[in-house]
Amino acid sequence: MMTRRRFLAVSPFPSLILLSLLLATALVSCSGKGQGTVAPPITVDDQFAVNRDYAGFRSGHNIMGVCSVYFDPATWTTQVVFKRSAEIHINLSSFLNHPNCPGGSCLNWYVTGYDSTRHVYMIDMVLFNPTSFAAYDMRVIFEGLPINELTGIGWEVMNPDSYTNVWDPDPEWDEDEQWLNPFIAFEKEDLDRLFKADPDGGGPGTYSDTERLLLRVPPESGASGEIEIVIDACWPGHCNEPYQIIRMSQSNPLPPLNIDPTSTVLFEAIIADWQQNIQNVSLYVPDIIGDTDDGFIVMYEWPTTGPNAWPPEIGMPPWTEDQLEFLIEFSQFKYETLRKYWCVVANEERVPAGEYPAIVVAQSDDPDGQDFDTVYNRYEFNVDIGGSGGDEQKNLMIVFSSYRNGTDADIYCYLFKNNKTYQLTSDVVGSEPKSDELEPCVNEKGDRIVFISNFDRLTGEIGDFDLYMLDTNLIFAGGATPKTVNRTSWIPVTNTDFTDERMPDFSRTQDTNKDDLAYCSDEFSQFEIFTLNTRNISAGTNRVTFNYALDQAPNWDRYDPNAEWLYFHSDRAGGGNVDIYGLNGREQESSSNVPERYTTHQGFDGYPASQGPGGPAIAWVSDRAGDYDILYSDFVEDVVNLIKTKYPEDVNMDNFPSFSTDGKWIAFMSDRSNLNMDIWRMTYQGGSPSRITNDDMPDIDPCYGGG
Repeated sequence: MMTRRRFLAVSPFPSLILLSLLLATALVSCSGKGQGTVAPPITVDDQFAVNRDYAGFRSGHNIMGVCSVYFDPATWTTQVVFKRSAEIHINLSSFLNHPNCPGGSCLNWYVTGYDSTRHVYMIDMVLFNPTSFAAYDMRVIFEGLPINELTGIGWEVMNPDSYTNVWDPDPEWDEDEQWLNPFIAFEKEDLDRLFKADPDGGGPGTYSDTERLLLRVPPESGASGEIEIVIDACWPGHCNEPYQIIRMSQSNPLPPLNIDPTSTVLFEAIIADWQQNIQNVSLYVPDIIGDTDDGFIVMYEWPTTGPNAWPPEIGMPPWTEDQLEFLIEFSQFKYETLRKYWCVVANEERVPAGEYPAIVVAQSDDPDGQDFDTVYNRYEFNVDIGGSGGDEQKNLMIVFSSYRNGTDADIYCYLFKNNKTYQLTSDVVGSEPKSDELEPCVNEKGDRIVFISNFDRLTGEIGDFDLYMLDTNLIFAGGATPKTVNRTSWIPVTNTDFTDERMPDFSRTQDTNKDDLAYCSDEFSQFEIFTLNTRNISAGTNRVTFNYALDQAPNWDRYDPNAEWLYFHSDRAGGGNVDIYGLNGREQESSSNVPERYTTHQGFDGYPASQGPGGPAIAWVSDRAGDYDILYSDFVEDVVNLIKTKYPEDVNMDNFPSFSTDGKWIAFMSDRSNLNMDIWRMTYQGGSPSRITNDDMPDIDPCYGGG
């Protein structure tokens, strides 16, 4: 397991210890294990229809409680106030200051962390059942989240299990007043979704379950901290929605604009159909398919029998790789309820590259026929157009080096806005010799590209490798098609005799005063790490590492808000073993700036790439499995192998990872297709690998940027 001490995704808070103690105290009291009597659904509008512990009904649902949670983001304090009167129920006493619940409150919130970058609070919700009745599909429905009416900016539940229209206004009201509310379900680890009861109904033994809530509170929302909540339960055969749309996947990015508008991409939805009564599933993508069928595309059920059946038949071990992958992802769901639905989508509206909102809608008959002809739940996600994984600017690109001219290497770029490749450098100027341009790097703003070349600008001969820079404002001037520029337009960054500069990397910051470049140089006989400010080249270079070892492949931490931390690989531990290290790249290596070692495996671990927006995480290259593969770690979980070469003939390498600016994608080079090195792209989890380049000569050294 890798550890990382410099930056934390979840920042500590002074009251965390106290809150943890309160949580521990609450959980100790949850000793009840009895199932109790299953409460029947209320089918008559009568507050005395069943035990007074329950009141309020809607088509097989019972309200267990209605409350307001008052949350102060500044102090992390929460207060849950249960309400006795509300428009959506008749009478309520089951969860109202119940003596069997700790402190009288049957729902408690404990704030356990905060991500200051995304303004997301980590909250443990502890729900108690103090009654003598057990219930199914107990859930907390967020009926009202704070929103600033002036700006339209509000609080957001980041990890809902799904959405529901249960307990919305009466269906006879204006349709515009109907809405879908996010909810988080409890007892998801129990296949029957049974929320057990107080063993004897007399307390103090109560049954509880804890679920994690991720709540985003934008500082600009300016909204009050009152969150309106309904605690709902329903019973098998009476729940209005198919329980949970687990995930939606897109096989490849759709081409943008006019690039092959007939090209289609496969979309798949995985759904746990708890009542096994789904009538239809559809995909809502109005921005992409226009007014066709009001923006809906029908999704078809995947065959459950046959050679490609899903879910796969799972027997006793040993399991195949696909079976094991299925068990890891879906073993917590009831097997017989799992269904897969599919459809294909084309970019009919020819929209440009970017992310576009979409919704998967699952519909089933209303079991009691009281509310709507059909009821449904939904799953929100984004459709990827152009392969960016985010909202890119006009020139999102992957820059790389290629030998496709047959003689030497030049710099090329792949533009996502039109899925085309362009040559950026050319060294054919008069009788000057051909040179190799390698290891390009583009900054986050996309206005400059740095690379190395073995052309000596002063002597006009081929020599050592120096750093050069391109101004993309010149390359893209006058139109969307990039121009090829020769040596006369290259900006020299370094020009040292008999010294190689290699592996440049831009710091990921929009601050023009910190548009720094890290690189390695053998100016002092062995490779060390240096930095310089590309906005002020005349100020000179700064040496960062001081060690009689090979320090190479520097990579700035994209998550560090101060743009200071720098990863690199080094053999400084001895024995010829290369590992990943990190230190403050704005200071010299010293007793107060000692490099931290991140890998200790006996093998090559190098070429680190920082993820950035997703949190402190890196990908890197390792040969620990016998060939070169790409590994990933978020410094919390164990190392994950993202790309593993699967075919015996492809044993050379998957190498040189580079994250997109939004942290969702990784570009890399691989010979996995035809033993020829090409540029590939995958999600940061290792999914959906797709080939970016396809030619007979090596394409190497990719770098994401410009977005």
